[in-house]
Amino acid sequence: MAKEEQEEIELTRLNKFISHNSNYSRREADKIIEEGKVTINNKPVTNLATKVSPEDVVKIGKKTY
Repeated sequence: MAKEEQEEIELTRLNKFISHNSNYSRREADKIIEEGKVTINNKPVTNLATKVSPEDVVKIGKKTY
C-alpha cells in the first residue's frame, strides 16, 4: 500500500464504532470492551484506545457488526 493510500483509510475508535452500529452507548461499549466481550477479526480486544477500519470485522458475543 502506498503512503497516500494509507492516509486515506479512516480509523474510528472502537467504542464510537460500537455505539454507532448497535444499541450500546459509548460508556456501555467501554464496559464490554474492558470485559473482553469484543473481538476484532476474531482477536479479543480489551484496550479502550483500539481503532478499527471499515474492513475490520467487529463482534460482540456472537453478533457481527
